[in-house]
Amino acid sequence: MLGTVDPLVRYDGTAQSLSADAPVAHWRQVNECVTESKKWDLPDRDPKDGTRVHAERCEGKAPIVFYQLEGHGHGWPMSQHRSGATGPKTQDISAPEEFWKFFGSIETNGKK
Repeated sequence: MLGTVDPLVRYDGTAQSLSADAPVAHWRQVNECVTESKKWDLPDRDPKDGTRVHAERCEGKAPIVFYQLEGHGHGWPMSQHRSGATGPKTQDISAPEEFWKFFGSIETNGKK
């Protein structure tokens, strides 16, 4: 889950940090995601916040889900703290809810 306008951890990377695409590509390779990712947009719960959430999931040895938070800055989505230093916040996704859905769906040794 990364914001495209994060002023602290740039989405496109810097000399000191990777772009958002690099870890996604790494985990796709590690988990042998050889098929095309399923992509979708989450509902725009708050059109006034000026953000959108794009999701991508691939299946392999283990699933990988990536959320591009378009127009979101640094920090937790749905946070009411909107500091100018950290940029805007999307109200379109709850990170804890999505993490719970993801980890709750993973099977280990045939069990959830």
